[in-house]
Amino acid sequence: MVRSAALRDANDTWDVLDSQAVVLDADSLVAREAPVFSLLDRFVERDVLFALGRRGVDGVVTIYDLNQPAAHLLGFGLILISEAEVARCLRSHLGEDASQAKERAVAVLGKGRMGVRRWERSREANKDLHLSASLTFGEKLELLPDFGLAELAGRHGLSSQALLADLGEIRDLRDALAHYDDQDRLADPRWVHERMRRANTLAQLIAGSTLT
Repeated sequence: MVRSAALRDANDTWDVLDSQAVVLDADSLVAREAPVFSLLDRFVERDVLFALGRRGVDGVVTIYDLNQPAAHLLGFGLILISEAEVARCLRSHLGEDASQAKERAVAVLGKGRMGVRRWERSREANKDLHLSASLTFGEKLELLPDFGLAELAGRHGLSSQALLADLGEIRDLRDALAHYDDQDRLADPRWVHERMRRANTLAQLIAGSTLT
């Protein structure tokens, strides 16, 4: 590889430029068929990876590629895995009795919250929906410390503080993607990458605990 700066400033022959070439090591290379999941940790140390095809390097993939609409869909899917896991935990702790679940939730959230109102409308329409599934992600995280945080963290080998911190960052990414961001957070590929990486790590922990 010859750096673009060397090419811009070059007044020499290709032999001279060849002497300035940098050898691409294994850490710089990725197979063209590599799944996106495998790239998330690779981008912690570098912004660019070189795609290795059958005849050598034939492309690049960058951290900026994770900040494109197609990758955003992947990130949203990973987030939904975590949100569904939180909802399952809340459901088991709020209980199946609808009135009791509402009373417990409102005692923490207060009256008039969006998710509670949405659940009440569903009940009026005779839809069988548990309150935990109707709450916003933010409301779920407000309830979690009182309804199952320690249990959920222990299930996935995390401290309660670490799990809540990860979920908070994942929620921020969800909100940015869902509303296509009103704070320009999506303009920062590092911001997106870090939260997508957290979402992927937690989704893998959840999948592992489901299989065992």
